[in-house]
Amino acid sequence: AQRAREMGVRIVYDEAVEAHQEKGRICGVKGKKDDYVCDFIVNAAGCDSSQLSKTVGIDLPVISTRKRLLYTERVEDHFIETCVACLEKEWGAKQLAEGHVYMAYLGEDAGDISEYEFIEKSVALGLEIIPRLNELNILRVQEGFYDLTPDQNPILGGISGLPGYFHAVGFSGHGFMLSPAVGNEMARLITGAESDVDLNDWNLDRFQRGTSIKESMGL
Repeated sequence: AQRAREMGVRIVYDEAVEAHQEKGRICGVKGKKDDYVCDFIVNAAGCDSSQLSKTVGIDLPVISTRKRLLYTERVEDHFIETCVACLEKEWGAKQLAEGHVYMAYLGEDAGDISEYEFIEKSVALGLEIIPRLNELNILRVQEGFYDLTPDQNPILGGISGLPGYFHAVGFSGHGFMLSPAVGNEMARLITGAESDVDLNDWNLDRFQRGTSIKESMGL
């Protein structure tokens, strides 16, 4: 944000509730605090992206799915050096730089079971894979949401017939990792700059074309 301001960007903290179009082109956005005039909109609203897209007549196949992580106390030594994902057991874990470990049961019902059941399943599976986890105390369960697409790949790019409107949504849990490249390519697309990446594979119309390929490592 600091670098963006240095380059002349004005950052406004508001919640977009409706996109405006005039004569078939985007002309602004309505927020809860004010209205804003603009030539381009990038819908990057995550789990709220479908609601915003409906205001300009676009149905996004993006749903919100509940996710949890179990956090442990901090330990001095790093005994998990990489992110561990044991998909056949539906379990994953990672140790953070400051020493905390987070782990999770990744089954399809993980967002629906009780918090106690989630803890029990996460710990039981974890001890099968990394017995050292038995030495750690649990601090809390952290909850959040994924913006999920049918193929667990993001929706990127513009919309045919609606100039000025773009999507960068549906990252299915990978958004933070992909954001530098996505931001760069979306900027190139909007400004007309040359790009080495063809975003057509991630365009919304792939679902109508029948060309979508499901992410095989989606969690």
